[in-house]
Amino acid sequence: NESIDCPTEDLNGNRVLDTVGGLDEDTNNNGSLDPQDPASLAAVEGESATLSGGMLVTDNNGSGFFELLYPSSNALWADVEIIARAEALGSEAEDTFKIGLPALAADILDTDVSPPSVVSPYGHQDLNNTLLKNVVLDGLTLPVLTGCETSY
Repeated sequence: NESIDCPTEDLNGNRVLDTVGGLDEDTNNNGSLDPQDPASLAAVEGESATLSGGMLVTDNNGSGFFELLYPSSNALWADVEIIARAEALGSEAEDTFKIGLPALAADILDTDVSPPSVVSPYGHQDLNNTLLKNVVLDGLTLPVLTGCETSY
């Protein structure tokens, strides 16, 4: 059987299980959004910026440093998006940074041990059992996989 990776159920990216375009985001009916957050942010120790609720508050100079933390088993299997917003003197700016979670070279190059990310922690979908639903989100019609399960 052919299979594909399961996309996130969080269609609108708000990290809340809700209904979008008339479709319940919980497509596999397990009561939660899948996958769970694959990574988290942490403020760099020794810096004066603070991190609270996923929001970094900069120091008096407008700088803030953070680290992207994730388990090695999520490497190569998840893409994350970091959005930076700034407000100053009545002006606003926003920028988005997207990155796939990289693996450590040492994890990949050790031929005696399987890498921690050799199997997707997010499962896969058997193409023979895939159902597609169309969801309208912000005026766009998107096909959404349903029935995605964590199976290896």
